[in-house]
Amino acid sequence: MSLENARLFIEAASEDQALQQRLAAAREPAEVVRLAVEASSERGLPFTSEELLTSIGPRPADGAELLDYQLEAVAGGGAGDTPETLARRRWIYRIFGS
Repeated sequence: MSLENARLFIEAASEDQALQQRLAAAREPAEVVRLAVEASSERGLPFTSEELLTSIGPRPADGAELLDYQLEAVAGGGAGDTPETLARRRWIYRIFGS
């Protein structure tokens, strides 16, 4: 189990409409997490709920300024969220709601 598996699952799920619909059918965020952990095991990418939540990270506020580490990543100063990685994760933020 690993953060890397969670990251790979999130990336793969960003392109899998059926999986997104399966997760979106959940009524609560905890159920989304449970279904994601279950689906990840089915795909050979096991991770824990804690690893998933760590991989998702905080939801960026609409119109919010970039945090220092995000700005560094965009500017090429290090690893972190880039506009591309945030866009790939946008589907999961919609599922979790505000």
